[in-house]
Parts: sequence; structure tokens; C-alpha cells
Amino acid sequence: MHVDASPTLLEEECPPILFALAKQTRRPVGPGDTVAIAGSMDPTNPFHTINGRILRIAVDLESISLLNLPIHPSIDPTSLPTDTPLALMQVYITKLQSSFFQPSFIWPVHDANTLLSTHGLIECSSANLLLWISPLQITNIITILHLDDVVNQVYGPVCNRDNMFFTASNLLFDYPGGDGGHDIFPVESKNYLPFGVSSRHNNPYNVTETERVTEMKFSINRMANKLLTNMRNIGGTERLTEFMSRGTWCSLLAELGSKDASLVPPEGTNAVIKDTKQVLVKGNLSLESKRLPTRQVSITARTPTQLANLRSYFSSTFGIGIRKRPPSLRAADNGDGISNLQRGDIIHWVDVDLSNDVDQSNADGWLSERLATDGTAYQPQRNFIRLKFDTRTRQFTLAFRALALNAGNCGAEVVREFMTANAIDWYNDDNIEHTHPELTPHRGVMYRGGVWIIDGVNMSQGTFQMHARLDANDIAVEQINNNAAYRLI
Repeated sequence: MHVDASPTLLEEECPPILFALAKQTRRPVGPGDTVAIAGSMDPTNPFHTINGRILRIAVDLESISLLNLPIHPSIDPTSLPTDTPLALMQVYITKLQSSFFQPSFIWPVHDANTLLSTHGLIECSSANLLLWISPLQITNIITILHLDDVVNQVYGPVCNRDNMFFTASNLLFDYPGGDGGHDIFPVESKNYLPFGVSSRHNNPYNVTETERVTEMKFSINRMANKLLTNMRNIGGTERLTEFMSRGTWCSLLAELGSKDASLVPPEGTNAVIKDTKQVLVKGNLSLESKRLPTRQVSITARTPTQLANLRSYFSSTFGIGIRKRPPSLRAADNGDGISNLQRGDIIHWVDVDLSNDVDQSNADGWLSERLATDGTAYQPQRNFIRLKFDTRTRQFTLAFRALALNAGNCGAEVVREFMTANAIDWYNDDNIEHTHPELTPHRGVMYRGGVWIIDGVNMSQGTFQMHARLDANDIAVEQINNNAAYRLI
């Protein structure tokens, strides 16, 4: 894979005149798409899967041979039929693959905030390694975003998303020949093109399949975030409707069906056909009302497996939200732009089934107080995520039915797993028994006619400590049960 390639070849803009069909993904691929192909048959081998970006599609085998670039060893050029498409791929190397070549090689270290934003993702770097492959070898269309775009959620939350990678550098291998030695060079986000050369232009001559899929996930994640932040503090069901093309919906159906066949029922079993009123505008501006048939197709995820598969497609927080005022821009400018999850917060959670935990939920106050009296909260598989599409109006509706949970109290298994996976340090067995989760450090309190900030709680003495917002040295200790003396903000 070490090739004597001209540096200009890596920078050459190849107009995507030709496309090839990757049969395993049932998607057309072209220049700019990032894909994965099968590598070693050994699943423990770092090169079990090889990732890369398509630079060009070619069908002229003579012109391919003149470029003097390697062809995948499974391809025999002499036996290929005339006009067989081949794709030139620039290889992306992961950290594990890099250490295979050079065990002592050190990659840049990221801070805690970056690690949190990239949780569940693999870092990789584009390399000066080129390879001709067959589109039949492509197993997945993947997405490789720049680290800054991941941290800033330019394409929405991507934590723990399948087939998602991030990069912040390029790898330069010593070629031709050599022992696999390579160097790493940082790349700024403004110089990285996540979807190929068409990413550079406001009016691109091509929108890659990778970009279409990424933008579709971004749009649905944005709808989900709006639903969960606007949801009432007693949970319930919320819906949001926006436009979606039929092609996008069909692509979503195919991809979700390949992940979990139970999400996409057989044709016709999940469709509702009915007549609806449609208003038509004629060429002479006259209006006509008609009853026209429309077909609504829906995907509903209720079981833990279905919800987990949806999350692996969108992000690990899909269907999980928090109703909370975000930090102000002034706080962000002062370096305090992150408001961590606190014990007194209310979380809206879709995949929490409390049908087997009624007694413990009531005893420990898992639910928001207003929801605790709702008998439906303990129905099995009460909650769901539903994606519905109207084939005539092209309206896409996202619906969540969730429970409102007390973050500091709830001990449901799925909540414990999430808190542990995200290293929320205050969430442990001792803190779950905390009888006053509303007394969260850094929370504001009206006290002695002014605003005070909670510093901490002493459960053994039944007190909490706070300081005046305008004078950090003015400290007071108050009894928790003396509710007449203070009021939480």
C-alpha cells in the first residue's frame, strides 16, 4: 500500500461525472463519499475493515494502469469485463492501524471535553495511501468529520453513532517501500472537506450520498432536541412535523431496516390509507378543495433493542433530554459555558419501563412529583419513539412519549447504565439515597433578601452551606427542614 504517488493527485478535483452502485449498501457512490471495505478475514486484525474516501470512478482500465497505482489484491484486472467501474480510494488510518505499522507512534492527546464529545467514536487520519477498489467491496457508507465539527455539533450530536469517525490530522507515510514509518500533521477544520471537494462551494456540482445521510440525521436530531427541551415537566407525548422528501424517507427506511428488521414491518402492515382534504391552487389563482387519498407509514420503537438500534443510528442521547436553562453567553465568554447534569434536574427519558419497579419508584421518588400520580407511568412499554411519513404531503412527524425522571433519585437500570457510561461521578448508590436532590451545588437560593449559591449538603447534620452571590466570603449554614428561611430558585 506504499505508493509513489504525486502529491497533486491527492488534491486533484475529479468532477463526479460517473457513479457506481455499492450493492451491499444499495447506494450510489462517487467522488467525495467516505466508505468502508472489507479487509482481513481475521476480526482481531486492525485491518479487518479499511476506511477511505473515493477520489474518482473510472471504467477505462488502460488509463488506470497508466497511473501506476496499486489495485486491491482480490481484483484481477485481466479478467474484468469491459467498462467495469473501479474506484480510487484514499485510505484513512485509525490509531490501532497506525500502531500496527509503528508501535511507538504517539497521537495527540485530547482534553476531557473533547473526549466527552467524541464518546464512542474512533479517531483516524487521511494518509498518502491510494488504492483501486471495486464498488462491490464497499460494505458501508461512513462519515468522517473534523474534530472541531464534532465538538461544536455542526452536524448534530454524534456520540456512539455507528459508522462515525473523527479526524484532526493527516498521516504521511515514507514511500516507496519503507517499514511503515509515518508522521502526523494537524489539519484545521477550515482546511478539511468532510464530503470531498463539493464541500468547498456554496453551489456544489454534486451532493454526495455521505452528505445526504449526514444532513438527514442532523435534521431529525434537531427535531428530537426541540421536542425534549419543550416537553412539559411531567413528561408525556410531544410531536413535531417538518417536510421530508420521499427519497429521504425511503433511504431512512432501508437503513433502519438493515439495522433492525422489526423496526420496518412488512409492506402494508404499518400503513394507514385515508382521504384527506387537499387545497389545490390553479393557474388562474382559483382554489379547489378535494378529498384525495394519502398514505401514512410509520416506524415505532418500543423495546430496549429497537430503541438501542435507533440510538446507534442517530446518537446515544436520541430520546433523552433535559428541561433546563442553558448557560448564558456571558458565562460562556467567561469560560463557564457548561452546565453539568445535577441531582435536582428533571430528565425526559423514552426507554424507561417502570412496570416492574413500582414500589421502589414510589419509595425513592424516581418520577417527577406531578407525574407520580399518573397511573399510566407504570404501564409496560408505555413509552415510544415514532417516525411517521405522509406520502402525499411529504410531512415527516417525529413523536416521543417519555417519562419525567428526577435525575438524583431514579435508579432504573437503563438510567444507571447511562450515568455510568458517561462518568457522572455523583451518581452512585450513596447518592441515589439522597433525600434532598433539589439541593444541588451551584443552585441559586433566595435567602436573607438576596441571592445565595449552594456549596454543599451535610446529610448527617441535616444542613446545607451557601455563600452570597455578590460576596463569596459571606457564608451561611442553614437547616434543610427550615423551609421558611429560604426559597430555591
